[in-house]
Amino acid sequence: MSDGVSPSLICFPKKPYIIVNSDNVNIPILGHLTPMWGALPLPDTLSSAKKFNTAIKLLSKKNPIIIYPEAHLWPYYTKIRPFKETSFKYPVKENKPVFTFTMVYKKPKRFKKPVQKIYIDGPFSPDKSLNELEQVSNLRNLVYDKMNERASLSDYEYLTYIKRSEND
Repeated sequence: MSDGVSPSLICFPKKPYIIVNSDNVNIPILGHLTPMWGALPLPDTLSSAKKFNTAIKLLSKKNPIIIYPEAHLWPYYTKIRPFKETSFKYPVKENKPVFTFTMVYKKPKRFKKPVQKIYIDGPFSPDKSLNELEQVSNLRNLVYDKMNERASLSDYEYLTYIKRSEND
C-alpha cells in the first residue's frame, strides 16, 4: 500500500493526480472513490483521449501528475522492471520536470518486514536540443537509470517474485 500512497503524501500540500488504468475506476465501491483521490483513468476512446489530454494540460499547471511507468505495483519488489517511453510523452509535451520516487528496502534490525526508504531525485527536464521523440526517449532513460541506481541500494528481499512459465 505504501508504494502507491507515498508519492501522494510527499506531494502534500499540493493535491496530486495519478494516472491509472481505467480498470481501477470500475472496481465495485472503490472505483467510485478513486476519482476523489485524484485518479485520472487512461482513455479508451479517441474522444476521451482529447478530454484526458485537456485535463492533463489544465491540472499540471498547479498540481503534480503522478505516473507509474511500470504500470503495476509489486509490493516489496527490490528492482526496477523495464518500462516503455509512453509515460514520458506527457512531461515532454507539457514541458514539465520529472521527479522520481524510488522505494528501497533495508534489512530490519528487529522485525521481519523491511525498513522502507524513499529516494526522491530530480528534476529531470526534457532536453530541448532534441526532437520530441528523442526527448521522450532521453527522459525515460535518465529516469530509468536513476531509479535502477537507487534500487540497487536495497539490501533485503522480503518477498521473492518468481516468473511462472506458461505451463504453471
